[in-house]
Amino acid sequence: MIVRPKPNLLQLFIIVRGSIIVRIFPQVLAVFLLSTLVVWAHKDRPDLVQALNGAPFSLLGIALSVFLGFRANACYDRWWEARKQWGALITVARTLSRQSALLESRQGVTDPVSRRRIIDLAIVFCHELVSHLRPGAAKSAVAGLIPDDLAESYARSRNRPEMLLRGISSDLVAANAKGQISDIQLQMLDATVQQMGAALASCERIRHTPVPFGYSLLLHRTAHLFCLLLPFGFTD
Repeated sequence: MIVRPKPNLLQLFIIVRGSIIVRIFPQVLAVFLLSTLVVWAHKDRPDLVQALNGAPFSLLGIALSVFLGFRANACYDRWWEARKQWGALITVARTLSRQSALLESRQGVTDPVSRRRIIDLAIVFCHELVSHLRPGAAKSAVAGLIPDDLAESYARSRNRPEMLLRGISSDLVAANAKGQISDIQLQMLDATVQQMGAALASCERIRHTPVPFGYSLLLHRTAHLFCLLLPFGFTD
């Protein structure tokens, strides 16, 4: 989540970053020019451009406000769910970091799986999830934490967060096979990794599930018709 400093009163009216006015300015300018043309034509040629009854616009405005309210709620629900999933991922990653201390609890294991390796993969997973969900975002600065034996798979993978989770699971299975952790401890650690995978799947679902096209089409069509017809209802 991007948290920006609160603007002062002057900046509140002139700030552009984070404002939608940049995207809708061409449409606003087009409606303004249309309104100017309609008013001029109504005064100069009232026989061609007549005033319309403004009552239907009130009914259409009510319907449009309902559509806009529903869309705002849908967008807020998506943001709120994403916030909860990211918070849950942070909690699970910290839990995995604490649970990985089990890898150091038994001594005398030949070629033990390093706890540092598990923690590094979890760190890279969180950073790569950002890049995975935001195409074009800056590349992860923690790629140097990738172990050499996973570097090739990491470079070729199309879903790097999922690949990193498979790497963590493989390391835990290897640690169990070497007697470094017991079967019960493996199940506990694997359950934590599964929670990280669930957070990944939820974030991907939010990223790849837009507002239904039919609903967006109805909303945009109604809004454009309302804005284009409104000058004719208020020419007087």
